[in-house]
Amino acid sequence: AQRLDHKQRWIGYGLVLLRRLEDALRDGNNVSAIIHAVGGSCDGKGRARWAPRKEGQVMAMRRAYERCDIDPNSLSLIEGHATSTALGDRTEVEALHEVFPRGIRVGSVKGNIGHAREAAGAAGLLKGIMALEQGILPPTGNFRDANPDIPWQKVGVEVQTSAESWDGPRRMGCNAFGIGGLNYHVVLEQAPVVKKVSRPALNKTTAKVRPADIAIVGMGLRMPGAFEVEQFWQDLLQAKDVTRDVPDERWRADIYHSEGERQPYRTYLKRGAFVEGFEANWRRYRVPPKLI
Repeated sequence: AQRLDHKQRWIGYGLVLLRRLEDALRDGNNVSAIIHAVGGSCDGKGRARWAPRKEGQVMAMRRAYERCDIDPNSLSLIEGHATSTALGDRTEVEALHEVFPRGIRVGSVKGNIGHAREAAGAAGLLKGIMALEQGILPPTGNFRDANPDIPWQKVGVEVQTSAESWDGPRRMGCNAFGIGGLNYHVVLEQAPVVKKVSRPALNKTTAKVRPADIAIVGMGLRMPGAFEVEQFWQDLLQAKDVTRDVPDERWRADIYHSEGERQPYRTYLKRGAFVEGFEANWRRYRVPPKLI
């Protein structure tokens, strides 16, 4: 959205449990969604470390579809990286137009909880999995004014602004574009319908199972305002805004916040989304100090 301009940050944790699809079906696991393929690329030398390049994003997406027999035109939604910067959003929309020339809907979890930095891709992936599982196209929170520098009608990219029933095949892509041009795209589809019987080994499905397909058989998270998957999903459906001013126990905005140009030991951010009541053993798991 035009008004956000990359000024929201948040913290959170997300986890997905993966198995080979054929093993998950054999053992009667509850499959939430399927990963068909992952495509990656590196932009290489660009204008700057933070500046995205359309070519690298297009390459990551196309590599993903080359690794599976999914037609990009059969997708209904893209969970965008959506940095909320003018250059970042315009670059991603242009890349989507090149890969999905017939048009595509796009949304982003950042509209609800801000930018997760290193965990941003995990948050978008969790949102996509839940949307596929529930059969609902979720709204994009806090979306009001579209970036006027993007020719939306010309590129055929439409922002998903309301919750809608997901009719037809449920397929989507998820973008995660990192600093330095590290780009990844995940192709997701709803779980196959399985005829349940008393003995899991005899469960059967008529869906085509590809050797490379990965089943998502579990999820866990600690997100701002949500300590469980169901609560997080309800927040997404309601396009709930969980951002707020930085609490004093994190850091004092009256001391460290500074508008305008960046200054040493100062931040231009004073709002975000925060996980409360959760302690992680950062020493045991070797979490970098800047992420604590």
